[in-house]
Formats: sequence, C-alpha cells, structure tokens
Amino acid sequence: MEIDLKKIADLESSRDYARVIQVLHSMLEQSQEAPIRLRLAMMLLKTGQIDSALEHFQLCSQGDESNHIVTLNYGHTLKAKGESQQAAEKYIQLAHMDDDKISAIGYWSLANLKSYEFQPEDISDIARRLKNEATPPGYRGLLLLGLAEAKDQQGNTDAAFTALQQGNNIIAQHRPFRGDLYQQLIQALMRNFKPSKRTGSSDQDTPVFIIGMPRSGSTLVEQILANHSQVESTDELLFLGDISIELENKGSYAKGLSNLSSNKANAYANEYLTKTAIYRHAPSPYFIDKNPNNFLHIGLIKTLFPQAKIINIVRDPLDNGVSVFRQFFSEGHEYSYAFEGIIFYWQGYIALMQYWQNLFPDSIYNMSYERLAKEPHISIQSLLDYCQLDSEPACFTPETSSRPVLTPSAAQVRKPISVSAIGSGLKYKNHLKVHLPKLALLRKKTEEIFALYQ
Repeated sequence: MEIDLKKIADLESSRDYARVIQVLHSMLEQSQEAPIRLRLAMMLLKTGQIDSALEHFQLCSQGDESNHIVTLNYGHTLKAKGESQQAAEKYIQLAHMDDDKISAIGYWSLANLKSYEFQPEDISDIARRLKNEATPPGYRGLLLLGLAEAKDQQGNTDAAFTALQQGNNIIAQHRPFRGDLYQQLIQALMRNFKPSKRTGSSDQDTPVFIIGMPRSGSTLVEQILANHSQVESTDELLFLGDISIELENKGSYAKGLSNLSSNKANAYANEYLTKTAIYRHAPSPYFIDKNPNNFLHIGLIKTLFPQAKIINIVRDPLDNGVSVFRQFFSEGHEYSYAFEGIIFYWQGYIALMQYWQNLFPDSIYNMSYERLAKEPHISIQSLLDYCQLDSEPACFTPETSSRPVLTPSAAQVRKPISVSAIGSGLKYKNHLKVHLPKLALLRKKTEEIFALYQ
C-alpha cells in the first residue's frame, strides 16, 4: 500500500494531527510498509507521544539501518526522553556518513545536544568536509555552526565566533528576514487592536502561555510548571499563528480580531482546544503552550481565553542574543542569523509587550531568568502564586522531571537550576562591540518596562 501523500499532506497542513495519526494507524494495519511506519513515528514524535514514537523508530531502524531520516529522528526521540548518550550515538552515525549533507546534519545535531563533547577528530573531519566546495551552502552553514560549538568547548572564542558568523551569514542568505513585515504587524496591532469584553468560561481549562524571546529560559519555566499535578505541558504550538494568518487573509489580523463576534471567538477557541488535545495525555485543568512568538498574539489570547495565564520570560539581552545567534532553528526565527536582526526583533518585542501591558495590566506575569537562577525558591513560589496553584515540592526540583522535552534545552533542563548561564554572552563581547550600546539600551528598557527588579 502506498501512502496517500495528498491526503496526509492536507491533514498536516490543517494541523489536524490527531486525524493524521488515525489515518496512518489504519494504513499500517493494512500494510507494514516502512514509509507508513516512518511517517507515523515522526507524527508521534511531533505530538509528544515519545514512547510510541520510539517503538516505531526501533522497528524502522531494524528494517533499514542506513536510512538517515530514521536515524536522525530516532536520535531526536532519544534526546526528548533525556537519553543524551544514546541520542549522540545516532547523531555520530550521521556525522560519519560519506555524504557531506547528512554529515552536516549529524554534526549540528551533536552541537544542538548541548551535552556532547567534540573530539579533535571531529574538528578535523568538519574542517575536511568544509573544503568540499560541492557541499550545498545551507549544509556548509550547519557544518560551521557545529565547528563553532566545538571551538567554543575548546575555549577558542575567536575561532568559535568566526565559524558562527560565517555559518549564520550563509544561512541568512537562504532564509532572509522580512523585518518590514514584522514591523508592519506590530504597528497594525498597536494601532488597530481593541480589547474584547468577553469573559472566560468557568468550566473551561486554563491555557498557560509562556512567551518571550527564544533561549530565554522558557523551557525551564515550562518544566517547573509541568511538574505540578494540575498542569500538563504540550509543545511550541502554532495554532494561534494559524488563526492570525486566517484573519489577515480576510483583510486585517488586528481589525478582524477586534471585530470578532462572540460566536466566532468561541469557534476559534474550540478549534484551538480541539487541536491541542492530541498533545495532552492526562486530564489537567491547566495546560502549557510554550511558543515564544505568542507575544505577538496576546490580543488574540485575551479574546479567546480571558482566563489564560501569560508568563513573559526575560533574560539579559547579551546572554540571550548570543544564545539565539548560536542556535539553528528548523523553521521561523529568520532574524536570528544576524545580530542586527536579533536586536531589531527584540525592539519590536518590547514595544509590543509594553502596549499589551498597558491594555492588560494585571494579566501578564514578567519573570526574570536571572532572578530565577539566583533565587529559585522565591521566584518559583511567586510564579505559582500568579498561576493560582498550590505549592508542590516537585515544582522546586524541575530537573527531576521525566517528561519529554522537544526543545534545544532538553539536556540543560535536566540539571539543577544554577547561575552558570548568567554572563555566558560576555566571552563574545569583543566581537560584538558595535552592538553593545544597543544591547545595553535594550537591557535598560527591558528592566524598566517589565519592572523586573522592583
């Protein structure tokens, strides 16, 4: 049996993942063809059904050990489970393949594991592969980002930044950032959005939206809350963005959102809850949506879910910016491949957040990553108080959680909370001299706007 690719693609494009999984299960009952099982395994991984995904990847691997897509996603599944060493073994298989494109994916995956220690032979192999001019630019970019991580581990900051800069320059050429569209969206929201007078339903579950810049500590905060008996985590969901695109295509996101009828708002809210259900594996009154970009959609959040909790994680711009610059994102975040883009994006973020806070002064909880690292008990208790959750001991030891983590911070959040990441960007400051004044200004504005240390 062949996979009905169009049917599957249509369901995936509508993000009806529950239906996709149902269809693939049905296909697999009729045929044990490897492509069907692989597609199912990847969809199970995407929706956080890690144990089931792992089972299917194991079966796929037995059938075709040379399939790099199987090996890569098998590694991602092990990483999500916290089995970093086993994940590294899969990524090493890819890194050592003859095909430089596959090798580049392997080396970047090792770098993104955040726990793999690069060996001298790894560095030599990356350098050799970079000499192959036939390697497509995008994959050269990944090799350079892998090399940057290796050089950083050696303490060779200059070489690390050079590789980082070169890799990001290559990727930026193929993934340009449309800063004009980003700015237009923010300006349109600030100019045209009008708050709804809807009130939340008492029998409806409470979504918890964790927002901010990526690499700000959002996964750590997610782990803290997900350790609570009344809270379930999902993923960095894209459903709010889909609604915004639909409204924009009808004329204007901001104006359309402001003019939503109660019936239409209810329909969107129900659609969101229906699509998130596939990520929820235990009934809990609270569930987390940890998409940092949802800061763009706070107006939509308050329209659909007036009872929602919104947590804005804020980290020092230099540390945060460097961490973003070192990260390759599989999709979105095109601003991240140039420091100018990161600063521009941050400027838009704080401008819009200030606007949201003026509209919804009691609805957004601003949380300092640095304070959380330095004063974890006080910060966590304050967070629980905002969420109206009783204090539970597990929240104060998020490193003990066994839940899957699908973000780049999977290895880091399995360690106790510490101050080790504070000041991590300073080692690159000599390479960022031209940006330091703007970063300092961003820090000052951020602290003021979010009242972080009052």
